[in-house]
Amino acid sequence: MPSIDTLFMSVVFLGVISRKLKENLFLQIEPGFVWTDPVGMFRSRGNWQVAGEDLNFLVQIGIKYRM
Repeated sequence: MPSIDTLFMSVVFLGVISRKLKENLFLQIEPGFVWTDPVGMFRSRGNWQVAGEDLNFLVQIGIKYRM
């Protein structure tokens, strides 16, 4: 089994914004935040361990068509 130092958790916050363009056509935007290793960030009080890849903002844009 791997040691506890090689294991970490992630926290994901996602949402969906949908806008009707026409009768059967929709624009969807899905923004999201991914926070990798939030526990490891607060391991020591005076020395936060924050790397650039720990917090990510992602956006997915799509077109939805209903038949």
